[in-house]
Amino acid sequence: MEENSCVIYGHDKFIYTSRLRKLVFSDFEELIVEYNVVHFFEGRQNDFCQFAKQVLVDLQSKYPQIKIYNFNMHEKYKKREFVMLTPQEIFNFANIFINNTPQEFMFYSDLYKKLSIIDECDYCYFFLATKNYHSVTRIAYDYAESKNKAIIKLP
Repeated sequence: MEENSCVIYGHDKFIYTSRLRKLVFSDFEELIVEYNVVHFFEGRQNDFCQFAKQVLVDLQSKYPQIKIYNFNMHEKYKKREFVMLTPQEIFNFANIFINNTPQEFMFYSDLYKKLSIIDECDYCYFFLATKNYHSVTRIAYDYAESKNKAIIKLP
C-alpha cells in the first residue's frame, strides 16, 4: 500500500480539552490505520500545531512508522523550485508585490510556501477556531478546498 501524507493547519487560540485531544488522536489514528498516512507535516509553530504534534508523538509509540516534519525545515520544502504556479497565480503574486509594503509582501510570499505543501500532500487537517477569513489557516483551508483535497476539519 502506498504511503500517504497529511499537512496540519490550525489557529493559535484554542481551548485544550480532553475531548478535543481524544478527537484529534482518533482522527490521526484513522488516517494512519485506514489511509496509510505515515508522513505528517506541520509548519505553523502555533498552539494548535504544537498540540497536534504532541498527539502524533504519542501515537508514534503505537505506530513507529509515522514521521513528523516541520515543512519549514524539511529539505524538500526549503527550496522554492517545487512550487508550480499557474499564470494567474504569478499575476496575483506580482500584484501582491506591487501593491503592498515589504512586510505584507513577506507575509504573502511565505503564504505561497505554506500553501504549496497542500499540493504535495494527500490529506489536509484543519482546526478552524475563528471566522477570520484573512488568517493563514482559513486561506489554506479555502485553497485546499479549491484543489479538491481530502480535508478533515475541526470543529
